Amino acid sequence: MNPKHHMLRSSMVVAFFNLLGGLSGILVETSIAANLGLSTRSDTFYVAYTIPYIITNLLSATGQFSLVPFFASLESGRDEGAVWRGFSYVINILTLGLGALALVGGAASPWVIHGIAPGLTRPQLELATQLSRWLFLIIIPAGIGEVLRSFLLSRHYFAVSTASGFIRNVASIVVILLGFHRYGVYSVVAGYMAGYLLQLLIVGSQVLVAFPVRYSLTLRASGESFRKLRGAGTAQLTAALAWQGVVVVERIIASSFLPER
Repeated sequence: MNPKHHMLRSSMVVAFFNLLGGLSGILVETSIAANLGLSTRSDTFYVAYTIPYIITNLLSATGQFSLVPFFASLESGRDEGAVWRGFSYVINILTLGLGALALVGGAASPWVIHGIAPGLTRPQLELATQLSRWLFLIIIPAGIGEVLRSFLLSRHYFAVSTASGFIRNVASIVVILLGFHRYGVYSVVAGYMAGYLLQLLIVGSQVLVAFPVRYSLTLRASGESFRKLRGAGTAQLTAALAWQGVVVVERIIASSFLPER
């Protein structure tokens, strides 16, 4: 295929699925709002989701701007062994780091929720704490899925990697709509978890089908590509974290000063 035609088709695929992903993301919020409405339950859920939401956004930002160039640089070296060592290193470090963060976040949820929303009532604080402990778990499949998605993007597998966000949102919507009348606000947590797990399954299956994966339990890495990854990752995390800090400030202000309904 003509390189220009291939580039045009790839761009159209990415734009199309990004559009679907954005629209379906709005529908996720709409399905939540349709069931929770303007109520203390919606306040409680969004407070509980604050930190996991920030972490998943940070993962998405660092994946797109740090992991894709990292995997591409390893591939350019034409050493498949180095590619899979780098792939395994990122998967292992992120899994251990996010697992530890989920455990710490779950254990510290009472204090985190109180710090974010000091104006919530005691029942709201208790419910938000319970929801937060479950919501922290989604950062694990979200992070691993982002690594796999970034790897696919670096290898020019655009369709599955960009469509996975749309599929994730559709799964979340279905679970929320079907489960809300029985499980209430917990169906929203289940919806997010189902969406991220399905996304992980889809991109993971694509990687396994398309490539001769050589996974290893490596936790050490060296070389120019890894130094660039650490530098780029730190810069991206710092910038994204500063921006996401606005979300926390908004939650604190809303909790402290808005009147109770």
